[in-house]
Amino acid sequence: MKILDCVEVHTTSGTVKGLTVRALNTNINQFLNIPYAEPPVGKLRFAKPSSFKGHVNGTIDGTKPGHSCYQTPNNPNLKQSEDCLVLNIWAPKAAQNNSEPKAVMLWLYGGGLNGGTIFGHYNGSYLSAHDVVIVTVNYRLGKYGFLYGGVESAPGNVGLYDQVEALKWVRENIGAFGGDKFKITVFGESAGSRSISALIVSPVATGLFQRVIMESGANLHFNARQQHTIAESMAESTHIAKTLNCSISGAGNADHWLDCLRKVAAKEFQRFGSQFTFPLEFTEFLPLSIQHAFSQSKYNQNLDILAGVNRNEGSSLAYGGFAELHHNITDQIFDQLVTRTNNSYHGLDLQSIRRHYLKDNDNKNHTSDELRKGFYDFFGDLHVKCCTYLMAKEYAKHQDKNKHHVYMYELTYQSKWARQTGCDEKTMGICHGSDVEFVWGLPLWMDPKTHTQLDIDFSKYVMRLWTNFAKTGKADEEWPQLVDNNVIHIKDLNPLNTTRVLVNPFHSDCDTIESNI
Repeated sequence: MKILDCVEVHTTSGTVKGLTVRALNTNINQFLNIPYAEPPVGKLRFAKPSSFKGHVNGTIDGTKPGHSCYQTPNNPNLKQSEDCLVLNIWAPKAAQNNSEPKAVMLWLYGGGLNGGTIFGHYNGSYLSAHDVVIVTVNYRLGKYGFLYGGVESAPGNVGLYDQVEALKWVRENIGAFGGDKFKITVFGESAGSRSISALIVSPVATGLFQRVIMESGANLHFNARQQHTIAESMAESTHIAKTLNCSISGAGNADHWLDCLRKVAAKEFQRFGSQFTFPLEFTEFLPLSIQHAFSQSKYNQNLDILAGVNRNEGSSLAYGGFAELHHNITDQIFDQLVTRTNNSYHGLDLQSIRRHYLKDNDNKNHTSDELRKGFYDFFGDLHVKCCTYLMAKEYAKHQDKNKHHVYMYELTYQSKWARQTGCDEKTMGICHGSDVEFVWGLPLWMDPKTHTQLDIDFSKYVMRLWTNFAKTGKADEEWPQLVDNNVIHIKDLNPLNTTRVLVNPFHSDCDTIESNI
């Protein structure tokens, strides 16, 4: 990517110095590492973000990447810091020449709410070349972003509050970059998509965005599964305090042990993590479960939604989370894995799961491959596919399709690069995260040996779909809405057939089984 010039923009955070770069024959202004909130250190650790006040009369160097937020567990390949509440912006150079304001797309990365960063392969210049303004946002992760203290100074969900603070900053400043503050699409993958489901129902985020693109994730289930209760969260927090030699004596005196935790070296909290962190419900940010918010119509009903999943969401997630799947497994191990999953998804019915995913009629002689595939499918349906589908379907059922559009896709195509990096189609399929490379144009700028021409063309096609949706709220003409005349339509997202639409493909896995497990 060629650097052409330097550029400056005035914001509430200060004057930001950036660079003009070239992508897809378009000049793009790039600004990196812009602070949107005060560093969440000292007394601000575990607290809601505080609006940035640091460089009002100074200049911010937006030409270099900054720190990622602390990851749990640690990722030694990333430069990490608690001082990480920053965002990146890419905008067409022409957008700042008094042209009509451009649609804005704000990205929330995935990583289980434990990992992720805006520095790396989320290069927004290629998306921005489709005449939109791209924003990527760092937010706090793991215990830094989701430790719950039961008091105002540690309310839990502060990683989600970070996302809201970034949206407020964008609403206030994006006009200076040529963006339209009344045409903001929040898009994200995995935990980023799950975050969007929380933003849709949170009263804290009302009115801050107009459209969403949800890639592989939501926190809505047929049964009101509260993945992490307040009691569990408080027990976990006090366990961390005791482990780090912070006394919790004096019942209810959270301020004491929280003050102690704020003095602990930041890296110490990387010891305390799990594969996934879940937003905490029945709090100020999420007063209701998402299921109850929908049943009571207490959610943002003025959105256009594009949602989707990959065909084999559970394979890589389960393989990465359960070491037993690295070897041959037995029926007994399958049952143990389901039981462990129940620690997060309370109330699962093992026998219903076996009957559906193993086609089980009291047969205890399944092959290891059958058991592994059954668990992959179960885990992907529960954790990603069915909740994403249900969120989109429930939203569509209660909307006037002429005012607000709801679309859904299933990605069924795999790139050459994915096959080379552990997601081979035979055993793992179209893995969780397979969509990201196409959305972000990776085939266009990575080593040419990693992708085929079809991969490149498909990425261009996906970027056009995503950015057109951000501009208009509509997908292409050959993509019907999710619910049309009481029929479920899901687009088969595949370059080998760009017009194929699937009719109610998730019925047996989602409408039927998820309501009974």
